[in-house]
Amino acid sequence: MNAAAAFLDQDHVDLAARVAVWTEEALRCRMDGDDEQARREARALVASLGAAGWYEAITRQDLRSLCVIREAIAGASPLADAVVALQALSLTPILLAGTARQRDQWIPELASGRAMGGFVITEPEAGSDVAAMQTTARREGTEWVIDGEKHLISNAGIADLYVVFAVTSVGRGSRGMSAFLVPAATAGLRFAGSQAMAAPHPLGRLVFEACRVPAEALLGDPNRGFKLAMTTLDRVRPSVGAAACGMAGRALREAVQHARSRHQFGQPLGDLQLVRA
Repeated sequence: MNAAAAFLDQDHVDLAARVAVWTEEALRCRMDGDDEQARREARALVASLGAAGWYEAITRQDLRSLCVIREAIAGASPLADAVVALQALSLTPILLAGTARQRDQWIPELASGRAMGGFVITEPEAGSDVAAMQTTARREGTEWVIDGEKHLISNAGIADLYVVFAVTSVGRGSRGMSAFLVPAATAGLRFAGSQAMAAPHPLGRLVFEACRVPAEALLGDPNRGFKLAMTTLDRVRPSVGAAACGMAGRALREAVQHARSRHQFGQPLGDLQLVRA
């Protein structure tokens, strides 16, 4: 028995075939373009991916199906795959720690693609060292007041809902962080500009200036945000590897096609050994 057979059953094989057909029809002719075009395209993609039902694996926490879906989509469009990844990162913490009201309000919106999510944790001085986070949230009566800056945030400026991580107990490091659900229209939340990368991907900066959210915006228990973030990332990470396989497969197919094309027109292949794609 090979590794894939041990990991996947026939339902997953059938799912991969359905996603492949959909990507050929829905993604083949789409263009990512520059940063602004990529932002518009990502907004369009979040709806079309939701209408196709590809977020359902996230809501069911069916991680094997999510891997199959991301492998197929990433091979067709890295931007579309990024949209799926961010919906997973936004839905998963709500599924894990959301109240009944939070789940009822946001899961149908995110799972259908009517709303786009963002996972807001990285800061200029806190990347892989999350414990260095400087964004704070303090309780004032029936509200939380968030202050700070985040950067390299996927879907910044185009998301409808952000899952935001902030320090609620200063000096406690990773044991003093909490998570909040912050709608994009919340007063005090400002999109501070895009951060364009080599590949089309909607990244940007978010600034929180006395950003007030109600007490019920707290996601999960106070000071347990770090654990929620890491659990979310642990659940989504296997699908990152699957997406990488999809992109690698696409690269191999295009390389072989290019080599065969050169050979067809009489150009030498040198020492290149063609392999079956």
